[in-house]
Amino acid sequence: MAQKISIIIPTRNIDNLALECIEKCRKLDYPDYEIIVVTDNADEIPGPDGGIRVIPVRDLPGVKKNRGVEHSRGNICAFVDSDAYPDARWLVNAVNFLQNEDIGAVGGPNLTPPGDSLRQKLAGLTLSSNVALGKFSSRYKISRPHFPVELPSCNLIVKKSVLAGTRSFAPDLLTAEDADLSFKIQEMGKRIFYSPDVVVYHHRRPLFMPYCRQIFRYGLDKNLLLRRMSIYKRLKKFCYYTIPGAFAIAFAMFILSMFSSAVRNVFLIMAAAYFIILLVESIRLSARYFPHIFLAIILTHFSYFAGFVYGHFKKNRS
Repeated sequence: MAQKISIIIPTRNIDNLALECIEKCRKLDYPDYEIIVVTDNADEIPGPDGGIRVIPVRDLPGVKKNRGVEHSRGNICAFVDSDAYPDARWLVNAVNFLQNEDIGAVGGPNLTPPGDSLRQKLAGLTLSSNVALGKFSSRYKISRPHFPVELPSCNLIVKKSVLAGTRSFAPDLLTAEDADLSFKIQEMGKRIFYSPDVVVYHHRRPLFMPYCRQIFRYGLDKNLLLRRMSIYKRLKKFCYYTIPGAFAIAFAMFILSMFSSAVRNVFLIMAAAYFIILLVESIRLSARYFPHIFLAIILTHFSYFAGFVYGHFKKNRS
């Protein structure tokens, strides 16, 4: 007998993207699930009810997700963003892995929908680049199965019993609440699993300004989250400091290069290597639009760095 799953969709308003998400969820290839939409207003959803419940909550996404969990009737909670939609076999494929006692949550890639605009697709290509995001790029493309340090809640299926033990999502973070949950799950002794066949399609912020604002926010909230941890725990999350650390070193070398020809030579070699790597990667991703990708990767690094630094001076409440 299939376990009942509660699909939780947090959203500000039930707009066209949210309706698309709901409609795709209605057509999932799974025998027993409910759909819970947590929105700022108790808007009506057109069409048949189909087991859909609307819960009004005017707050940050973490609060909305927690409220959805409180109202859920399933043994498993499946989270998807309102500007995304799941593949038909999303739940079927995920449940197979949750039968493993050691696995507390499972997710997979959130891919760019084929109907997105060119600027959205270019943003998706940038996010899928190892040069742009390192190990975190796996969430934006089909990658091998693995146990990541975290998974985004636009595509996250979690055992209800595990959620009960974690106090769920951080209520005061705009974007890093899912990273916080992932860390808590692992502190419980459970593992998070990435499977390439647990797929959602996620509409992108288009290049360049909307995309950069989103990356800036990622950096800001990651800093806010890491500041809550002990130094020892932060050292174990060193991957989040790679881009800020590299930019800090580069800036220091730039300043020193004004006073030392030796440092200047090293700095110029490193800068040249950086831009050559970006150029090769941009051409690999899109020979036709490589200038856009080239600039987008640079802006990805700079936006994350700027957000991360700004997070040092911001209070926790988003």
